[in-house]
Amino acid sequence: MKRRLAGVAILGVAVWLLVQVMGSALGPQVTAGPQVTATVHVGGLPSDAALDQTGNLWVTDRDGGTLSRIDAVTNSVADVVPLSVAGGADPVSIAVGEGSLWVGANTRDETGPTLSGWLLRIDPGSGKQFAAIPLGIAPSVAVGAGAVWVTSLGDDPDTGQRTLARIDPTSNRVVATIPVVCPCSVAADESAVWVAGPGSVMRIDPATNRKVAEVDLPPEVNMPEVAMGAGAVWVAYYGLPLGAFGGLTGHLARIDPATNTIVADIPTGGANGLAVGADSVWITTGQSLTRVDARTNAVVSEVTVSNAGGVDGVAVSEHTVWVWSTTGKDTVWRIAY
Repeated sequence: MKRRLAGVAILGVAVWLLVQVMGSALGPQVTAGPQVTATVHVGGLPSDAALDQTGNLWVTDRDGGTLSRIDAVTNSVADVVPLSVAGGADPVSIAVGEGSLWVGANTRDETGPTLSGWLLRIDPGSGKQFAAIPLGIAPSVAVGAGAVWVTSLGDDPDTGQRTLARIDPTSNRVVATIPVVCPCSVAADESAVWVAGPGSVMRIDPATNRKVAEVDLPPEVNMPEVAMGAGAVWVAYYGLPLGAFGGLTGHLARIDPATNTIVADIPTGGANGLAVGADSVWITTGQSLTRVDARTNAVVSEVTVSNAGGVDGVAVSEHTVWVWSTTGKDTVWRIAY
């Protein structure tokens, strides 16, 4: 019996040595992480995208004034929906909620986009547009607390009024207009609405439509992105290194909604797009997608999506992340994790 056990031990050592030799010959063994599993060409100029309740991805096209629906089963464009705006639509943002797709679209004329904007309501089942709500130019849209929230630069280019509009989805009407800092990005849930702009993030109470807090960001921050999830508010932004005059670096700020203070500032290498899901925060960084563990505030993985650059927006669902280019690459990538 001892001789047999000794033989088994010797065989085990031999197998282990063989694995080590083969591993050395094949090169370093990489732990599995996020991987690109599909590439979809949507045509035109993607500017934003959102997932509906069935897992399909709706992508806005600024060139064509349309929405493209990517089927999550076939990883292909299943439908293209034209948007109806007098003079032509320039769709810049999209959100899903209250049973509809909500698209922030600006009006075009012969010279290009104007300061006149609309919030378009689309039925995701039929693709039919059944409401067009007039607004100022609309950079960002969110749904939460039984309302649709749209940032606006105002209709008057002389005053440059910056507001957050609250739309009642029952009547499709603007029921409140809230002054805000330059509204780059908006996020909402049942408890709060957060609007990010240069230098700060404002918290709006949806029960009163009033500002209840403002969190300062570094003064050089210009176009921050804000998202909510995993028990926090997250702001992706570019900032200057301490004492530097150039070389913008990407950061992810974590805001505790209980105290309205920044409790973590995480270097990310970039800060183009932002989404939260699966206990993670996802940031597009120019060519790559970075994953931050929301429990530890640590960067846990990074995957290069396009060596050509131009990876900007991101949306996340269970076990799938979608990223897209807003620089004329007409490409959407699907990533499994």
